[in-house]
Amino acid sequence: MCISDDTLNRFLKKETGMSLTPLLSQIRIEHAANMLKDTNEAIGSIGYIVGFGSESAFCQAFKKKMKMTPLKYRRSMKG
Repeated sequence: MCISDDTLNRFLKKETGMSLTPLLSQIRIEHAANMLKDTNEAIGSIGYIVGFGSESAFCQAFKKKMKMTPLKYRRSMKG
């Protein structure tokens, strides 16, 4: 089954309150936060694993959503 981008965005907006791009970013950041907490994987690697094209894009998006850098988040979660 194929659906248009507009149809998908309308459905996601209705079900989640968000369109595709912000929803994907939120999911990526949540997954990255779990990895930062639960692994010792390098921050840049985590960014690539969760789907960001560069470490700087990942760090910028993470800081915008979480109000702290990935490194500060990791340190705060590890005590």
